[in-house]
Amino acid sequence: MYMRTISQAIVIFLAILMLNGCKKDEQEIPQQEIQFVIDHSSGSTPINFFDVFQNPAGNSFKTSTLKYILSNFKLVKQDGSFESFPNIEVVNEEFDTTKTFKLNNVADGSYSALRFSIGVDSVQNATLVNGGGDLDPSDGMVWTWNTGYIFLKHEGQFLDSAGILQPFVYHLGTNSGYTEIEIPLQSFTMEGKLKTIRLNFDLLKAYGAVNTLNYTIWQNQQSITPSDKPWILAFKANLKQTFSIRSIE
Repeated sequence: MYMRTISQAIVIFLAILMLNGCKKDEQEIPQQEIQFVIDHSSGSTPINFFDVFQNPAGNSFKTSTLKYILSNFKLVKQDGSFESFPNIEVVNEEFDTTKTFKLNNVADGSYSALRFSIGVDSVQNATLVNGGGDLDPSDGMVWTWNTGYIFLKHEGQFLDSAGILQPFVYHLGTNSGYTEIEIPLQSFTMEGKLKTIRLNFDLLKAYGAVNTLNYTIWQNQQSITPSDKPWILAFKANLKQTFSIRSIE
């Protein structure tokens, strides 16, 4: 009887050790992540706040502010289903730390496309609810005249036809400014390790990929009135073409 009790105790002890070992192994499985790095360019030239560039309309310009909100990230599978991620990221050319972020808890599998949006959806735009990312009114991406976020800010100076420096302001917002982006992925498979996707945002395409926007015609754009709808629609069509994949590692 005594030996039987000892044997049962040993069996129970070994079972507990095995269970704890399994839990430890589970905890040590690395979390799958995708890291994004975003570059900004003017054509093939990296953007900075000192150089003069020329947009497709022929305007010579310098940038002083380039900021935008990215949200509603999705990885699309081969069958059309997708994995969604709660990230909301404010990307600011001035600060490199805002141009790197991660999607966490990415499931194994093959994915055919990356989707995300410039701006936030209508619910968050109406309530100014922080969605768990970088979004906060202190980021300077909130309208002062109305409830809602500024989805994209591009500001700077350009030379008019008389060679005089003039300011330009492009503030994309309101629900009509919400822009969905889709980028195809070639042979992209998650297999339990970190992947890095380097994206490029080409500012010249924002002003000429589909529609040519001229600063002398549309100089101070604020998404305020119904009369802003033509430039918003033209700008959105261009923005859909601004992002491309530079590399995947």
